[in-house]
Amino acid sequence: MVLKPDAALVEDDTKRFRKAVEEHYASGNLRVVIDLADVPFIDSEGLEVLLDLAEHAHVGGGGLRIACICDISRDILVATRIGSRIQVYADVSEARKSLM
Repeated sequence: MVLKPDAALVEDDTKRFRKAVEEHYASGNLRVVIDLADVPFIDSEGLEVLLDLAEHAHVGGGGLRIACICDISRDILVATRIGSRIQVYADVSEARKSLM
């Protein structure tokens, strides 16, 4: 499953994003790619949500991957070392392949 948020992952928007991913998890789909091509920024709340969702998928035997992240958000993942805990891919197709 590929989900493509269309706004920054900041405090107000993370609730809607979390709910969308959790709905896929509840349906038994624990393999999710998050396409961040249209996400210009991720704040601390967004990072926390990504970590929580990745952990949930991992514990359930699935996985969460990030694809198409912008440079600013990639720098944030590197600086916070979150990039070492969530796999990041340049494009959606490679992220999807990693979940097979």
